[in-house]
Amino acid sequence: MSLFDTLTIQEYFQPPVISGSAVLREIFVAVRNDRPIGLSDIDFFGGGTENDPYDGSTHGRLDAVLSRFAIISGTSIRLGPGVFQTRGGGGNANPSVVWSIGSNVRIIGSGMFQTTLQLVEVKQLFNLVSGLPIVTSTVIIANVSASVDNVDISDLTLDCNGHRQGVFQCGRIIQPTVMVHGILLSGSNLCFRRVRVINWGTFSPRNGLECFPMAAGASPYNSSHPVFQNGLIEDCI
Repeated sequence: MSLFDTLTIQEYFQPPVISGSAVLREIFVAVRNDRPIGLSDIDFFGGGTENDPYDGSTHGRLDAVLSRFAIISGTSIRLGPGVFQTRGGGGNANPSVVWSIGSNVRIIGSGMFQTTLQLVEVKQLFNLVSGLPIVTSTVIIANVSASVDNVDISDLTLDCNGHRQGVFQCGRIIQPTVMVHGILLSGSNLCFRRVRVINWGTFSPRNGLECFPMAAGASPYNSSHPVFQNGLIEDCI
């Protein structure tokens, strides 16, 4: 099956998302200002529909929605206009991520200059290969031990926010954030369209650290998926 067919036809054969008593294929999220006082971040507010979107007005609220739905096959997550903050994932430095994306999932904004997904609260982690402390994070990632197929990211800005992450203690050395990425995914039929990545890069005097605004390919941490097929990066900046 071609990449086009995979991303436009195959989704209709995926299982639906169950939200309460409703069956949803599309999850809508907005920056809302009508949240009841006293409702915690882990409590969902809204129904996830176009007329009653989930509240994603803080990173805790958005990450709660993404951690629940972004791994469910067949889900399209539509983000409204505005700035959405997320703690993202740990990149290749940590197998434990705040949320990760699964196969057959779409994340769709309201426009490259209308919707921003901004990385916040990057943590000091340990590199799986070297075992050394390293500070890194990624806005959109799959679990490092997993491969994902048929993923579409489109119509939004990913703000890696690297210059605002502060400094971290690595042993006896205090250093700024090492590196922040936009997208790191391993698998086949990966499609990034009309995505802008800003404030990404390596923010450290350390040399030899690879950093990518977007990366799609085979994972060095997953030998069961050594190759990938069909990758599309289109109209991205």
